Amino acid sequence: MIFSPIYAPLEKRLKRQVCGTIHKFRVLSHIGFEGILSSELSRLGFNTTSSFVGGITTEAKWADSWKILAFSRTARRLDMEIANFHAENFGKLEKEFEKIPWELYFPAGHIPQIKVKCKKSRLYHSDAIAERLQPILEKHLTETGIAAPEPKTLQRVILDFDNDICTAYVDMVGEALYRRGYNRFVDEAPLQETLAASILFAGGVTTAKMLIDPMCGSATFSLEAASYAMNLSTGSSRKFAIHEQPAFGEASYQNMLKHPAKAEISSDFSIYTADISKKTIGTASHNASACGVDTIVKPVVADFFKGTIPHAEGSLIVLNPPYGIRLQADAPKLYHEIAQKLKKDYSDCKVAILCPDHRTLHAFTNSAGHAIRTDHGGLNIFAVFSKIKDI
Repeated sequence: MIFSPIYAPLEKRLKRQVCGTIHKFRVLSHIGFEGILSSELSRLGFNTTSSFVGGITTEAKWADSWKILAFSRTARRLDMEIANFHAENFGKLEKEFEKIPWELYFPAGHIPQIKVKCKKSRLYHSDAIAERLQPILEKHLTETGIAAPEPKTLQRVILDFDNDICTAYVDMVGEALYRRGYNRFVDEAPLQETLAASILFAGGVTTAKMLIDPMCGSATFSLEAASYAMNLSTGSSRKFAIHEQPAFGEASYQNMLKHPAKAEISSDFSIYTADISKKTIGTASHNASACGVDTIVKPVVADFFKGTIPHAEGSLIVLNPPYGIRLQADAPKLYHEIAQKLKKDYSDCKVAILCPDHRTLHAFTNSAGHAIRTDHGGLNIFAVFSKIKDI
């Protein structure tokens, strides 16, 4: 590991306490897709040590964990645990907080935000806790930290209180992981890239020869599938919080980017991307070019309900139909019509579709099938997966 010269006074401690140590990491997923995240990280060489609603935990060395930032398509956040202690009152909390060697995680001159979450603890006022600890963190870094250029990425300390036990994390991401780093245009109600990737993997994109994205909107499904098929890194076009933390080594990071895990997908995989709106197709085409996948994602104007798209048996059809304020007509009626069209013309395919509520879910299928209740833009929705002949 080669550190920036400005951190030379900390080099031995960084090597021993940060780079040379096995750390615990908390990796967040979309709710309901914890198993999908675990499987993806397994392909990247990580073992799941435990799981919880909305994520998993794993153990790894500091530099090895960068692979999650650089290559995971489904992870929403990555936090490294740095301390765990009882804190039933402010005196105990401040004493333990001061013991943490903050200079090993953040440069002086830029004070990280403190985010607090409390559950079943005597210290329950999150804002009061953050306000109490912020001066301690600033004083510690001012006295022991190494001055560095002002970071351009968000730096955060996350404190979780559960039954009077405080667990302290360093946020390794900064800006949310669904932001891939390219200049993306968005249509109405854009789908987060991490959720799109989770749905693709859950729907079986790795075994499909073709992806059909006939109501593409901003083309998030198509872009994620194409990026995965082309082995494009999620971390090559953006900076993370780790880039400006003392233990980061640019040369090591760039070398890691050159060795992505090979995509587990058909060698002749193809993508069909379409939407009924010409304006939307303009947005999708821009995004395909910005993302660097316009050689295989070529959006076209087409009406899903008119004609049949040539396809291979077992193709995966992904649908995020308009709903809520995006839809003036009757949403259940639309979902019923989609189901009838699929059964008529694509009975040999698979489908992954987002349903905003029970009404649209039941209008789409009478089968129990496989549905995941998850989150999307603050809404609780259903992601439904099925062979089309079974809906």
